[in-house]
Amino acid sequence: MKPKPVCKTFSPLLHRAALLLLLSLAGPALAAPQFPAAGRVGLQPPPGMIVSGDFAGFEDRREVASIVIAEMPSAAYASLDTGLTTQALATKGIVASGRTNSPVAGAKSFLIHGTQTVRELTFNKWLLVVGNDELTALVTVQVRRDSVNYSPAAIEAALRTIAFKPASTLEQQIAALPFRVTDRAGFRAALVLAGALLMLTEGPKDIIDIGPEQPVVAVGSGLDRPPSTPLRDAFARNGLMTMTSIREAEIDHARSRTGDWHEIEAHALDKKTGEAVRVLQIIHFLPQGWIRTVGVWRVAEPDRWSDRVRKLAASVESK
Repeated sequence: MKPKPVCKTFSPLLHRAALLLLLSLAGPALAAPQFPAAGRVGLQPPPGMIVSGDFAGFEDRREVASIVIAEMPSAAYASLDTGLTTQALATKGIVASGRTNSPVAGAKSFLIHGTQTVRELTFNKWLLVVGNDELTALVTVQVRRDSVNYSPAAIEAALRTIAFKPASTLEQQIAALPFRVTDRAGFRAALVLAGALLMLTEGPKDIIDIGPEQPVVAVGSGLDRPPSTPLRDAFARNGLMTMTSIREAEIDHARSRTGDWHEIEAHALDKKTGEAVRVLQIIHFLPQGWIRTVGVWRVAEPDRWSDRVRKLAASVESK
């Protein structure tokens, strides 16, 4: 006798039951990576961290934990590969404990583990460098060493979710900055760096690393609690003297302007070409942080930039 076929009436119920069983065995769906500051590199942060409104990355302010994503040209990978040595990291106060492979689909990458002590707090640090043919990203994670919410396993699980997406337009990147420039004073936006710094210029070249060939204006903001009024001059001077694009800087004038504004005029040498340049730095101190505008141009040119840099700086608003 042939076995009786299963009644077709029950087939949909069986299929539904099988589907529910498979879903229950599969566990919860994986969350999609998040891409802060309209960037091209994102990840799924560990529970507790949210997208920062002040830099490209994620943070948990109460836990003093952060993930910062810095995007760079693809050629930067080779420099980071050879430059992030134990000795180089030590100059930044980071004690590297090891370097491992951290496979990322469709990209090359490596991961450095270490610790850093800042103001009597010791942090676990991770530096993930990941790159493809279009860009390189340096992902820096900082978590208190005694944190119970962010274990090394949780951080490294988050880093394994690194993902790339197609480029945002320049205006989309500008819209994601933690500040807005309401008057660019005739300068042309050229580049957004690390979701936190807007670079502008005037002239045909789009590449910012052009020395003083074209004027360059940089606008960025800081999360630091602003220094008290007596310390603001020293804060501003230190900011100018530590600029990495110039050398042998000498301050000509430093003055506090109306309210919470501070301005410095200086002359220096372009670090790359050695050509003499003028520097104008304007800092607007806010209740929670500060906004810094810096213009650099050739000394040999007539000064047609100062007033425009001041006009641009006066138009910058924190979001």
